[in-house]
Amino acid sequence: MKIFLLIILLSISTFAQAFDAVVVKITDADTIDFKHSDGNRDRARLIGIDSPEVARSQKEIPQPYANVCRELLETLLKGKIVKIETTKRDGYGRNLARVILNDVDINLFILNQGCAHLYYPNGIDANLRASYENAFLAAKNARIGLFSRTRYVTPTVWRRKRHLKRIKTK
Repeated sequence: MKIFLLIILLSISTFAQAFDAVVVKITDADTIDFKHSDGNRDRARLIGIDSPEVARSQKEIPQPYANVCRELLETLLKGKIVKIETTKRDGYGRNLARVILNDVDINLFILNQGCAHLYYPNGIDANLRASYENAFLAAKNARIGLFSRTRYVTPTVWRRKRHLKRIKTK
């Protein structure tokens, strides 16, 4: 009996909150702004993925495929009601979330389209992690999206280089 209960508890989603919201802005392919049913705005960082970096100012150059991937997510989500499943917030105050549209895991969809790299700084459910890794490897092996480039730099490395450039110019 104890083993049965343990299996049931482990199979329950690790997301603490789930709620519907309207997507109002796409920052990049892994960050969205949304409006709660009470009208309050908030931000979500799509858990498990790291998309190419968009330009943050006129002086910056976006990472290859950043705008294409952001526009893909914008076409899918802007103005739509989605389910946000979240456990906690990151250091920037964003909800770490899985976003669902019409029963489709958008985080997984972005990986399938070759628009993101895997990213697990805050942990992730083992089952979700396995499906995300499979989607990532499939896109990478098929050379889809950002993986179609001969030389690919992860968003983490891109951010580090951008940060170093800022320090040198000060």
